[in-house]
Parts: sequence; C-alpha cells; structure tokens
Amino acid sequence: MYITCIGADIIGFIGLLLIWGIWGKNLRFEKKPIALEGQKPQPGLWALTCDVKRKRLSIFKYSGMTISPHAIIYREGKRPKENYVWSRIQEHEHFHCEQYEAASLIGFVVLIFGFTGWIEVLLSICIFIVAPWLYMGAAYVTSWVRGEDLYRGAHTEEGAYAIDDFYDD
Repeated sequence: MYITCIGADIIGFIGLLLIWGIWGKNLRFEKKPIALEGQKPQPGLWALTCDVKRKRLSIFKYSGMTISPHAIIYREGKRPKENYVWSRIQEHEHFHCEQYEAASLIGFVVLIFGFTGWIEVLLSICIFIVAPWLYMGAAYVTSWVRGEDLYRGAHTEEGAYAIDDFYDD
C-alpha cells in the first residue's frame, strides 16, 4: 500500500514534519501492536505521527487528525505514550488511514492505466496525488447536502466512530 499512497504520503509527511517542527512533540512511527480481545490479528501499516501542543496551536481542537494515508496528528495527551498500548483515538485515526489507502488505490489505477498523452499523464498524476483528499472531502460535502452534520454525518466518520466503539475510554 505504501507504493499506491506515495504521492499523498510525501505531501502528508512534509506537512506533519512542519507541524511537528513548529507546534509538535513526540514524533514517532506507530502501528496497531496486536489483535485486541475478540478481534482477528490485523497486519496494518506503520504511520508517522506526532502530538500537537494544544496551547501552541489553539485551532487544533480535535483529538486526532489523519492528514494523509500514513500521517496522523494527535492532540497532546490524547494517546498513550507507550507504543504497545492502543487507545480509542488511535483506532479511529488508523481507520481513516485505511480509507485514505482505498482512495489512493483509485488514484494509482488511474495513474497506471488511465491515459497516454502528456496532458493526460499530468492529469492522472494530479489525480493520483489528491485522490485521498477528494474522497474524504466528498464524504463531508455529501453529508452536508443530505442535511446531516458536516462532520459526524460523513460516512467516513460514521465508520470510524463505529469501529472505535470497542473501547471504554
């Protein structure tokens, strides 16, 4: 999946590193460590993550934010400090990583099989890079058009909140 996500991941990693450099701390790679009780083992992929110091970046009000297929920002204090402990917010954000991976796969297919002329190749590269954000953005617009809450009504958030219901915290 890293190959199909490389375009969006490069942008996401640059953005995450900039945010970490200015407002962040605790830069690390994380991966779901083991299967949780009642779940089958899931391989999952590594994601580059950091915590945002809340007092330094007041616009960051959410507990976490997935900014590309494998780049996640957490609000300070919202995830365990140990890599082997897994929390609700981590499960939620890594679910978004899977959604981004699916959208990136669409962009990758367009890139490989889509077009042959130079203009078409440039267009397919653009689609490859921005497909994850198009997909996630479309989910929010669709929920708004349906008259639902822009954030919580999006099918991407409904799925992520459903998956993290396993946790008590």
